[in-house]
Amino acid sequence: MPHTTYRNCSIAYSSAGTGPAVVFIHGFGEDSRVWADFLPPFFEKYQTVTLDLPGAGASEPPAESTIEYFAEAVRTVVETLGLEKPVLIGHSMGGYVALAYAERYPLSGLGLFHSQPFADTEEKKEARRKSAEFVEQQGVGGAVAGEHLVRQQCGEAVGGQAFVFE
Repeated sequence: MPHTTYRNCSIAYSSAGTGPAVVFIHGFGEDSRVWADFLPPFFEKYQTVTLDLPGAGASEPPAESTIEYFAEAVRTVVETLGLEKPVLIGHSMGGYVALAYAERYPLSGLGLFHSQPFADTEEKKEARRKSAEFVEQQGVGGAVAGEHLVRQQCGEAVGGQAFVFE
């Protein structure tokens, strides 16, 4: 994977296909591989971009762990590739990153999977705190930990919306 740098943090990304750009942002406890089986149908009509958010996959640990920091890391990848007004698709925490990006920069579209534009409930915040505690104690040791975190954090699908690209 190629890399770019945001505030001295190396960010891994990949790009495939041609056409309008669609950037896929993974969730907490995941990396860009979560999109691997999902992307091939897009390659013919779209330029697909995935990245490992700071601290995930092949990217370096972040200087800070805020949604705004992650949104700016996404912006760095977008600028590195010379994209104008991409579509952003975010899964879980990646949806929050996509929303933070959308507050600052123009987009052609926005899609959220297992994410929502509303503030988290206290129950959801507690589940996220437990997930972070699990990572601190156990590390993210691959797919098993990632699957555990996604199941714990996301539970059942929450008010997802489908977006069709033409």
